[in-house]
Amino acid sequence: MPSGRTGEEIISVSRLKGGKFRVKIGAESFLLVERAYVELMPYKGKKVAPEEKARYRELEKEGRILAFGEGLALRRRLSPMKAYRALLKKAEGNKALALKVQGILKEEGLLDERAFAEEYAEEHAFRGIGPRRILEGLAEEGVSRETRAALSLKEDEEKARGYLPLLERKFGSLPKRERVEKGVGFLVRKGFSEGLSRKVSAEIRENREERKEYLKSSFLKARSRLEARYNGVELRSRVRLALLGKGFSLQEIEEEERFHEQDR
Repeated sequence: MPSGRTGEEIISVSRLKGGKFRVKIGAESFLLVERAYVELMPYKGKKVAPEEKARYRELEKEGRILAFGEGLALRRRLSPMKAYRALLKKAEGNKALALKVQGILKEEGLLDERAFAEEYAEEHAFRGIGPRRILEGLAEEGVSRETRAALSLKEDEEKARGYLPLLERKFGSLPKRERVEKGVGFLVRKGFSEGLSRKVSAEIRENREERKEYLKSSFLKARSRLEARYNGVELRSRVRLALLGKGFSLQEIEEEERFHEQDR
């Protein structure tokens, strides 16, 4: 960039740690990153015209945003979308500057959508998250459809089965139909397909003691809720329908009715 024969003189140029340079022009001092230094090529005694001095200010601000972005990327891998949002905030809403710095970070290899997606998928698969939820998470991170499609993600039945002890603790007291549906919902939310979720959930073992307690509490709740409107045979019928809807058998319900009559 030409400086011309008129303008303020560069008083000093100092090399600092981390590839930065301090350039003093008149009463002002500018901190430049290496790429800005190469573009401007400042040296002591060089005359800097007003429009060129304005470029020093632009590049100093760009350098601050770039240093911020490099710091973010070095601390943890970011998706390009999240990096852009952070840069935009740091740049006080200057979209052009945020996009430019994002491009520089990509050139430096610090922003890599494919590498981010692969690392994200590996980390979440290790935590037991299924492929569908991983892909949804990547979409939420702003990863492109092409990058998501290029990932090789497979259903891990062993990971899904790893949840069985938890599912048995959570749902073992429920009737089979209900505990299977609850298990399917849980595993689908973890990202596994409905087919695999149903296959695994069908193996949730029953906890007989907790199931009896669940039937008892369900019976009492249903009866308490319905006896304000019904009585006699109709009350019994309504309570049975409510419990059948939860998946209890008629035999279980009748047995609970006998226990309830004995306790009264």
